[in-house]
Formats: sequence, C-alpha cells, structure tokens
Amino acid sequence: SAGSSWWVPDGIPVCTLTTPQYYPTIAPDGAGGAIVAWEEGSTNRNIHAQRVGSNGALLWTTSGIGICSEAYTQSSVQIFPDGAGGAFLVWLDTRNSNVDFYAQRVDADGNLLWPAGGAPVCTEPTSQSDIACALNGAAGMIFAWDNYRNGVDLDIYSSMMGMDGQPVSTLLQAFDIALDGRSIVVEWTLSESVDPREFAVSRREAANAGEWTAITVDIDDNGANYSFTDDTCLRGTSYSYRVELLEEGAQRVLFETEPMAVPGMSMMLDQNHPNPFNPSTTIRFYLPERTCVSLCVFDISGRLVSKLVTGISMPEGFHEALWDGNNDDGAPAASGVYLYRLEAGKSSRTRKMILLR
Repeated sequence: SAGSSWWVPDGIPVCTLTTPQYYPTIAPDGAGGAIVAWEEGSTNRNIHAQRVGSNGALLWTTSGIGICSEAYTQSSVQIFPDGAGGAFLVWLDTRNSNVDFYAQRVDADGNLLWPAGGAPVCTEPTSQSDIACALNGAAGMIFAWDNYRNGVDLDIYSSMMGMDGQPVSTLLQAFDIALDGRSIVVEWTLSESVDPREFAVSRREAANAGEWTAITVDIDDNGANYSFTDDTCLRGTSYSYRVELLEEGAQRVLFETEPMAVPGMSMMLDQNHPNPFNPSTTIRFYLPERTCVSLCVFDISGRLVSKLVTGISMPEGFHEALWDGNNDDGAPAASGVYLYRLEAGKSSRTRKMILLR
C-alpha cells in the first residue's frame, strides 16, 4: 500500500526465450497471483501463458505453457478469470486463411481444458474483428464481435461457450411469420420440446402500438417445432405477435414478430345463394370499412321491388341479407330475372338473380 515492491526491483522474468514476446495481458487467479498471456514468435506468432504466484514465483513450466501453436498467426489475445483459479483466453487466428476467433480454458495448474489448438468461437468465411467477452457466472463465457458476412457493412454477432468449451444453444432457435390468405401463421423452433400449454400468445395492431392483447389460439406442436394460425385478422390491418413461455411460475418473452399486413379488400357483392331460388335466397357482401349501406332488389326494367337494407351504418367485414321473394307490400314477386344493387358510401355493385316459382 506504500508503493514498495513486493518482488525484486525492476520485476521478475516471466519469459526470456530468444524468440520475441509481444503484447502481454493479465488476469487475476483468485489466489493473490495472476495469469499472464502473450504473443510469441517472429513470423507466425503463437499464444503462451504463465501463472505468477502472489510471492512472484512462476507456478508453471519455465517460460510458460503453449496455449495455441497452430500454423499461421494467433494474435490480439485477451484473458479473463474463469472463477475457478484458471482463465479463459480468446484470440484472433488466421489458420483458415481468414481472421477467426478461437478460445481456450486453462486451469490453475496449467492444464488446457479445451481441445488442443483452441475451441472455435467463430469461423464464418468472412473475417471477424473486435471481440469482447464477459464471464457469465459459472455458465461460461459470452462473446460479441464485428462481422462482415453480409458483404455490405459490419454487424454485431454474439455466442456463448460453456465451461466445457462447447457452444451453448439458446432455447429459441428460429421463428417466422407468414400470410396465408387473410390469416397469419406464426412458427417457431426450440432446442427442446415444451408442453404447448406453457406458451402464452399476445397480439397488437400496428395502429395501436404498445398495447398487447392476449389471444387464444390452438398451438400445433411437432417435436420442438410449434405454430399457430390467427384467422381472426381484419383485412387492411397489420399485426405483431408476442410469444411467451411460462418458466418457474413466471412468463418470459421468447420473441416478438415484425408487423404483418393483411391485404385490404374493396367492397364486394357475392352472387346470391341459392340461384335460381324459391322461395328465398341469401345475399352476401363485404365492406372494407364502416359505412352507410343500402341493398335493394329491382325487376329487370329497373322498378324497385324490395328494400333489404336501407341507409344503415354497418362495420367492416362480411354481412348477409335475406330476400324472401316478396315485394315491400308483402306480395310474392313473380318468377323472372331480378337485379340486386348494393350501395356503400360512394361505391355500388349490381348483380342478377333468378326467381323460379
């Protein structure tokens, strides 16, 4: 605490091999000492490390142990304590003719715990750079780095490696949203199967961002693949979906989709059914928005026979009207061809139908 040296003046030699050493980095060993790592070599540099005790004694072999001695160059080594007296090391590696990331774990005695040469963190064909690392408690290491794999600009990628040097898979593997007619289908895949009853699904409209509403859907499962179809969507509306998983009494969000738009539809007047008919028929129509509606029946010469809907405000969606084959006075209309005309706002549609007595 007074600033005096605990070891020898001017420092102790950690590595004095004739080959040059570069860029040392250091991490505490949890016992008052530290583990030091560095690059070594003139042309093809490799990674070496040494543990120094709290009294300045070198605890591993003289001049350190080899962390990675693969062909080509390893560089930019970083070191992090593993919480068990050892350390994680990660470095840039050109053994595959592009810049990749490899990692190694060494224990307090200098034993390499992962595969010789290191465990690959990312070997994607384009080059990686600027890696950052963080210890995730006793679960392993989380890595994040720049990557140029999209061929346009740098993006950020991340992965987690367990204490055993194996990549840690996330529960959610993939999800997708697609349009099926006027319905929306959401699919997702997990790394393990889950009881579909453990999922909760919410939906929100793009025009009502921020308000999620729970919806009831039938979730199909096939192993670890899941999907549902929402057939309650309104045309001309965009929806996003949130899927949550119940774990240990609490819900956690698995994913939220991007908005999916259900195409709008113009006003539609269907052919009556049945046609020809006797004594009655049903007329079905679709309104793209709430509007004032009139639906009337005319004879072939254009004279009004019956008013089925008269100036009523009706909401967006499909509607039906029944014509009983009578005129507005209640008398049966004669056999023949009739016209039915739908007027909604500024739009109108007309179709023919046949009454056979």
